[in-house]
Amino acid sequence: MIESPEWYIEKIEKVCVITEGLNSGKPIKLLPWQKKVIRDMPDKLSIWVEIARKNGKSALLAAISIVHLLEGWKHNTNPQVIIAAATREQAGILFGYVRNMILLNPILSKYLVANKYKIELKGKPGFLKTIAADGGAAHGLNPSLVLCDEIHAWSETKGPPLYEALFTAGGVRMAPVITITTAGSQSTFAHEKHIYAANVKKKQIKDPYMGVHIYAANEGDNWEEIKTWKKANPSLGATLKKEYLKANHIKAMNDPVAAISFKKLHLNLWSGSANPFIALENWDPLQSKRPEDLKEWNCFLGIDLANVSDFNAFSLLWYNDGQYYSENHYLITRK
Repeated sequence: MIESPEWYIEKIEKVCVITEGLNSGKPIKLLPWQKKVIRDMPDKLSIWVEIARKNGKSALLAAISIVHLLEGWKHNTNPQVIIAAATREQAGILFGYVRNMILLNPILSKYLVANKYKIELKGKPGFLKTIAADGGAAHGLNPSLVLCDEIHAWSETKGPPLYEALFTAGGVRMAPVITITTAGSQSTFAHEKHIYAANVKKKQIKDPYMGVHIYAANEGDNWEEIKTWKKANPSLGATLKKEYLKANHIKAMNDPVAAISFKKLHLNLWSGSANPFIALENWDPLQSKRPEDLKEWNCFLGIDLANVSDFNAFSLLWYNDGQYYSENHYLITRK
């Protein structure tokens, strides 16, 4: 980062535009939390942002990448921006934000060329391109800025090596890696990164090269209260409407599956053993002996096959005139 954070903020609000809806084409007005992330960028090699859905994550990443390209055009630094996402489709969505911002603002078109799959500087070396966590490796890259989107959804086999490769790829240029994600499952490498970031935020780990911004409800908060929603949604009332959360909250109050989704996507709580679908204290008392006439009952069979390092599992659910009996089996794959 050659220019100051205030230069970035000024440029974003001057040349970056909204790309969707009734306000499409109008200048972006950064929210306080977005400015805080930008102001944390100098001298950092890693910026970690956790925030709930619909809070303007993609727009922020797109705007930062565009202004970084303009900074490179100004100083002839051959900027190379890498956008990494879970899949090519997800990377394409974020790339679309960048491309549409350029197409909707003639000023940007003077400096940047928006091709179908790549953004290039006009008349100078430099580019922005995407890479997917379900695709090839990132070796051989020399980025000046890396943007990682929603790593909670990255492949558990190809995601970790790609993430590490992106960090080491920018070593020569001291390229910052900005990771923005919503909470996911506790049984993922993304959750391991979350734990490290949370410890940095709590100052249990001293890492002066990492900036951490976590917006989430706390375990034990009353998830029916708007003040709890605000903890995970700093854009509430701006890019995120209260009516949208209220509608999803009504569904969550009447559907256990929707409740888990609401807590993860809108309260930014990592799901797993801390947030089980059925609490153990409710499940354990249901244990019983196998019915003697079980072979006369109807039965459903569910199978979940492992990929590489997961469990194989199959479950049997018998039912008969309002009664249910289940057996669950788990198998570890051999090396």
